[in-house]
Amino acid sequence: MEMLNLEKSEKRLKYLYSVLGAIRGVNQLIVREKNRNVLLQKSCDTLTKARGYNTAWLGFLKDEKTFAMVVGSPLKEDVSLFCEQVLRGDHPPCIKKALTKKDLFIFMDRSRDCGDCPLKKLHLGRNSLLIRIAHKSKLFGFLVLSLESDVYMDQEEKGLLEEITSDIAFGLYSIELEEQHKQAEEKYQTLYETIKEGIAFSDMEGNILDANQAFLDMLGYSIEEIRRLSYYDLTPKKWHKITTDIIKNQTMVRGYSKEYEKEYIKKDGTLLPITIRSWLTKDKQGKPIGTWAIVRDITERKKAEEEIRLHAAMMDNVAEGVYLIGLDDLLIKWTNERFARMFGYDPGEMVGKHVDIVNAPTERTPTETRISIVEVLKETGEWHGEVRNIKRDGTHFWCYANVSLF
Repeated sequence: MEMLNLEKSEKRLKYLYSVLGAIRGVNQLIVREKNRNVLLQKSCDTLTKARGYNTAWLGFLKDEKTFAMVVGSPLKEDVSLFCEQVLRGDHPPCIKKALTKKDLFIFMDRSRDCGDCPLKKLHLGRNSLLIRIAHKSKLFGFLVLSLESDVYMDQEEKGLLEEITSDIAFGLYSIELEEQHKQAEEKYQTLYETIKEGIAFSDMEGNILDANQAFLDMLGYSIEEIRRLSYYDLTPKKWHKITTDIIKNQTMVRGYSKEYEKEYIKKDGTLLPITIRSWLTKDKQGKPIGTWAIVRDITERKKAEEEIRLHAAMMDNVAEGVYLIGLDDLLIKWTNERFARMFGYDPGEMVGKHVDIVNAPTERTPTETRISIVEVLKETGEWHGEVRNIKRDGTHFWCYANVSLF
């Protein structure tokens, strides 16, 4: 009797050592294996070899009911058929049961509970154990083990198997995080390289460490050339103090700056008007390590502003009064100074007022006068003629008006 108990104890120790060996094997896989399919397949292989389970299969879920991947060991025909069946969504009873329960361990009697599962005949008389693979409340899938008929599973082995599935779940979680990180990096890189605005990164001394193609094209440098410069090298001296003050009082204080205007010096020596906004970057310890900047070329905007300024200057210096009204609401949108003075108003004071304020009452009301002019405008696109106007103080005067649509 003592010999029999000793043999059972030795056999039991062998089993437990084999499970520990499987844990070590799975841990090693998690450290080095970044391919989900390979991790799952080798985990199954490790379990069947190290522990001596009859079969092992792992299913990886892509949603709450659908499997994205199913692998098994040993790779026999019935195991392959089983994997294909599960992938098609034709779930055997053990899967259906597991998807509706939250239990970590589910024991199945294959002779009783397996219906027409491809694995039923092969493992007649054996039980199977289904274990949930979850990490941080997310269910990744299931591990199913086919147990030898003479194997007794106690709480100690359950604890070891729980550790294995926890390690597998962590491995799957790590792969998922890495995939998400890689996808985010790819999206960032695509944005970084295709965005029209220039983007540059510099260290805390202002040395430029990286820049996208838009930034390089904007200034005419190659990446090798730009990395030999600092943003002070690119900035005319008249902007140095402003740049330093903004970095000190905005970027360093709140972590970013407002968008502001300045100039850069291009490789050919010409000045480039830009707007720039910067963000502070810190390391894991919270220490500032550099700044990112988004730079926009505003050359065309500056040209347009200058054209508007020159146009306005010309309009203000012509002898005639000029004003602009909206045809939809008939409100005055703009006047030159000559027009405003002509009617007794200060520059800009007439903006927003109805056009009828300039028409004096005659045999027709100001509204009737305006309607007659607008009707001709809509028909021919222009109107010319004498019109009686009224100043702010009520004084009437006649003028010759040229009105046109644009």
